[in-house]
Amino acid sequence: MLMTVLRFLSIVLFLVISARVSAQPNFTSDDFPQLGDRDTIVQGTQIFKKAIVTASGADHTWDFSAMTAGSIVMVMQYRAPAASSSKPFTDANLEEYAVGTGNETVWLYRFVNDTLYHIRQGDNVNGAVWLPEYPLLVFPQSFGATYEHSQTQNIGTPPGAPAATRSTRITYDGYGTLKMPSGTFTDVFRLSFFERDSTWALQSNADYHQYFWYKKGGGVPLLRLLFAGDLDTATAIYSSWMSRAHGVQSDVSSSMSEDSFTAYPNPAERTLQFSGRMPDRITIMNTLGQVVRQQNTAGISAIDISDLSSGMYVLTAEGKWGEQRTIVMKR
Repeated sequence: MLMTVLRFLSIVLFLVISARVSAQPNFTSDDFPQLGDRDTIVQGTQIFKKAIVTASGADHTWDFSAMTAGSIVMVMQYRAPAASSSKPFTDANLEEYAVGTGNETVWLYRFVNDTLYHIRQGDNVNGAVWLPEYPLLVFPQSFGATYEHSQTQNIGTPPGAPAATRSTRITYDGYGTLKMPSGTFTDVFRLSFFERDSTWALQSNADYHQYFWYKKGGGVPLLRLLFAGDLDTATAIYSSWMSRAHGVQSDVSSSMSEDSFTAYPNPAERTLQFSGRMPDRITIMNTLGQVVRQQNTAGISAIDISDLSSGMYVLTAEGKWGEQRTIVMKR
């Protein structure tokens, strides 16, 4: 009798869970940013318990209401390709263009038959180009579904870019409510991105873990977190891009604090320049938590980073005004 009751309860529980999962809407191309979408984005560096970021599911609530505001303010818009770096790619039909103090980035896409192709990303002058263009995602995606793809690429700015294999795994793993310092948002999709570039010449891998939160019906992503490295087994550093105006574009000059610190260009190849409040000391740490550079910077506005290996770093700027951390990329 007891076994019969337990079996009945397990069936009921399974049906309840299945109903919740099936009730989550598909993530469609209408939920991805569209032509004309624009917003003011604040970029910064966050420290979170990894379990808070990775947790997800049906009818989930993500609470990032205690996030700290970043100091890099950018105006982001989705438009028809117009940047100088987009001109060679005549088949592209969607450009993510972001501009802020000392920083201008262009991500280029092509929508064809519900497939989103990724063509280019990064700095407007020295960004990475995917050759051939990369099928990033196929719509619609059902809740819990994972889209995977891998292909040979020439990653970099042609000609002469090194051959590599690019692999991606994108999972629609959550739907629910997102809490941020600027407000609470319902009907939010969460997509987890894992990307790996494996160079043949160097026999090495570069892995990227990102999390995106999209509002149902489209618009600039409400939140993007990029894993930057572990502090310990439970805690990690993330680079964050947080929507501030939610569809209302403001001028960068009026959005930037006069006391903000900015490191640019980002990514950088040889020289990293500073604007805004000047630091007295710079510390650069790699994704393993190792300090690779400490330098007194009082009275100077740039440092040479040409000796650093390509990759992602956490830069800490210290001055009489306090301390600020940001993510920088070395080419």
